[in-house]
Amino acid sequence: MNPLFNPVVFASVARSYLFDTDRVWRASREELERYRDNAFKRVVKHAFNVPLYYKKYRAVGIKLSDIDGIKD
Repeated sequence: MNPLFNPVVFASVARSYLFDTDRVWRASREELERYRDNAFKRVVKHAFNVPLYYKKYRAVGIKLSDIDGIKD
């Protein structure tokens, strides 16, 4: 069973998103960069599952393991 279907877990997750809106402003620069890099890697990983982008990346020799963040 998905843990988010549990009302207790859902309530705590919803509370943190709805009532802690200043969490981005309290984060350090390193935390924001780490979040940005992880989000970018998730997008690239998804793109590798799309045949069009997989062929484009493969044509220029890029592998998924080559990408560590947005600066790559």
